[in-house]
Amino acid sequence: MIRTPQRRAASFTPPFLERAGFTLIEILVVVAIVALLVTIAIPHLIRSRMVANETRVIGQLRELANALAMYRVTHNVYPDQWQADMYTTADPDFGPGGFNVDMQTADFIQQGYRYRYRDPAGQPEPLLLYSIAARPIALNLTGTRTIWVNDTNEIYHCLGESLSPDAPANAATISQAPQACP
Repeated sequence: MIRTPQRRAASFTPPFLERAGFTLIEILVVVAIVALLVTIAIPHLIRSRMVANETRVIGQLRELANALAMYRVTHNVYPDQWQADMYTTADPDFGPGGFNVDMQTADFIQQGYRYRYRDPAGQPEPLLLYSIAARPIALNLTGTRTIWVNDTNEIYHCLGESLSPDAPANAATISQAPQACP
């Protein structure tokens, strides 16, 4: 008797598709790759956020310098600290919906920076000088440098956190590479 080979079923599946799931090694390899990508991506995200914060702070300091210059043209003096505080409470446009110029309170924080407006202490009337300092709240997390603007409308910066309300003598202008803060 002659035997004929049996025919396979019509729905043939290749052997590599017959497995039911993943092996433990395959899952561990995928987890290791994802962990590697996360460790590479997170520092870049933090750095890009710091750069965005600092860029925004520089823009806001320029806007404030222009606003204070217009105030000086109108009133022949810069506002003192008390006047700067009053703008927040007197004008609803400077409230939470607008840019808040109340920089005397310890809670004036925007873009991870703490702002401080000050007229030099003991300055005789009329006020012809001012300084605005912007310091990062968490150094190397929200920003890497302290930034100032003063009555010359020049923006200064230094690497690190400076407690000085005025730009130190070694602070570089924004167009120069920053030095370490004293």
